[in-house]
Amino acid sequence: VPDIGGEPISNAYDQYPHLYSIYGSDYPRDGKSIGWQGKLYSSTEAEHYAKTVLGAHVAGLVSYNQADSARYASYEAEALRKEGFTVVPEQLDIALADFDSAALDMKNKGVDVVFDTIDTDGNARLCKAIEDAG
Repeated sequence: VPDIGGEPISNAYDQYPHLYSIYGSDYPRDGKSIGWQGKLYSSTEAEHYAKTVLGAHVAGLVSYNQADSARYASYEAEALRKEGFTVVPEQLDIALADFDSAALDMKNKGVDVVFDTIDTDGNARLCKAIEDAG
């Protein structure tokens, strides 16, 4: 059964041929391995844009203490560092996420752009906390 338009939190969308992510995938998907010969690759377009067009230098990176969220956060941190960002990681408890504390900490550390590897509801709560923190 095809899954079309999913928002992946794992690498299954880079593995199985019946899963179609909203982001797309250039990898061959045979159901056995991920990526090209078992290795995933990504580019830094979004991070480059934040650096060159938005003029950002300090990136907040919000993730959950959940395996897939943390895994993707490590990829994102690497991409941000390759583009020259100082990365301020904020890992939240998935069950008791304290978005207000994370937003205040990022504000105090001079974060000027935020990336996250969290779910849609968490993203909305994070945005509200950032707005409330000024």
